[in-house]
Amino acid sequence: MKRFARFMASLPIPVILIVGILLVGVVGVLEFATGPEISFALFFLLPVCLVTWYVGRWPGVVFSLLSAGAWLLADLAGLHSSFGASLIPYWNALMRLGFFLITTWALSELQRTLAHRRALERIFLHDILNVAGSLRGFAELLQDGTIADREEIHSLIRSAIEQSIEEIESHRVMTAAELMELPVGPEPLQARAVLEKVADLY
Repeated sequence: MKRFARFMASLPIPVILIVGILLVGVVGVLEFATGPEISFALFFLLPVCLVTWYVGRWPGVVFSLLSAGAWLLADLAGLHSSFGASLIPYWNALMRLGFFLITTWALSELQRTLAHRRALERIFLHDILNVAGSLRGFAELLQDGTIADREEIHSLIRSAIEQSIEEIESHRVMTAAELMELPVGPEPLQARAVLEKVADLY
């Protein structure tokens, strides 16, 4: 599955769109040829999901319309079709379109959430590595034994450790915010103290 995902992600967008169009056409022809006895409903979702995930939400909306339209044409042109009223196939098409659109929205929201979470993780790891690098530098200075003011180095190490704890807590808070579990409350911020701490560390 991971290999397939990497392969699809490596394809140019026009190629994915062409594959999606071909899938809609093939499934539409199969639906027309088999009639109501064999359903290909699930296969109409395949191009919608592929295009939504690898191209974007709005192309997914377009393919939702294409899939619902192909299904409607198969119902109207099928030799096996027999509806009790002329509006039934259009009503069915509208319901199918709604289902495709809901699927498109759900997939695009899932992808957006995952991408945002990956970005937060990259920021968190970057900040933690910066603090860890500062700690390693301070440790090397202490190991050399050439620093006269060892107390200042100890103070900077404590400050770096406190910052790493703050980074971890910030990541926990952001994760809670992503899950809509964060109680919001204003807190005062001393900008000068923050800038002085950053200047001392880096």
